[in-house]
Amino acid sequence: MKSFIILVCLAGLFSGKTSSAQAQSSYALPDNFRFDYEVSQKLTSKKNAADTCTMHFFYTKSAEYAAARFSGMEKMKGNMTMVITKDGYLSIFDDQHKRIIILSTHKLMADLMNLAKYIKVDSLMANMKGKMNGGGNGFQSTKTGNHKTIGSYTAEEYTASDSHGAKSTVWIAKMDFDTQVDYLLSAMGGGGMLKMMGNSASSATHPLMQAMIQSRSLVTEVTSVDSAGRSFSLNTTSISAVPSSIAVSGYAVSNYSNMGFMEIMGAEMRRN
Repeated sequence: MKSFIILVCLAGLFSGKTSSAQAQSSYALPDNFRFDYEVSQKLTSKKNAADTCTMHFFYTKSAEYAAARFSGMEKMKGNMTMVITKDGYLSIFDDQHKRIIILSTHKLMADLMNLAKYIKVDSLMANMKGKMNGGGNGFQSTKTGNHKTIGSYTAEEYTASDSHGAKSTVWIAKMDFDTQVDYLLSAMGGGGMLKMMGNSASSATHPLMQAMIQSRSLVTEVTSVDSAGRSFSLNTTSISAVPSSIAVSGYAVSNYSNMGFMEIMGAEMRRN
């Protein structure tokens, strides 16, 4: 994930302004985002206490948009909420500064693709595929056949390990509503990159990766220990069909939904 963010930033350095970005209208926020489901999870990290947090994910029956709210992180003052639409617009709610920043994930992905002009993307993807196929780290995963119930859903167990001694147990359940993976695939323009990575790992060798990128899949529990004995865990505390909403009133809005990376950087510099 850190590598992906770095690539997006680098893409912006090489991307230029386009007339289509200026001509396209900005995304309009609704008065409220309304949701039908809530999934609550707790991430506990012994590697880095600052990464320990509580996460709430909100989903809709219509799959029009979804949201994630993070709280309790040591380095974060107040909650951070992100809403992503099926059209690839990302609204980031900063409770500390009472500000909403709106971005287009499709535009940021386009900036990323512009890196193809300046770096050997084929070599980069070959390296990523090599790692996914266990090149150098001996990564392997297994579907154990074990099941357990969480709420009204059934989760399946997978185990994973590498040659350095890291081991993980992951539980994945199929939901009856779109989950993070569906919005991530949409934000990445149909998920070409994720699908490429997933296809590079055969189902027989990497069943965990194949399961994680299936539509409506939800990772409900993770227990992981690295080679140094440091661990982290993720646990789902509840999955509920309870209506809720997020209001946008009371926030200052920076609408960058019709801008590319460099335009956003310029607007932020002028703002500060």
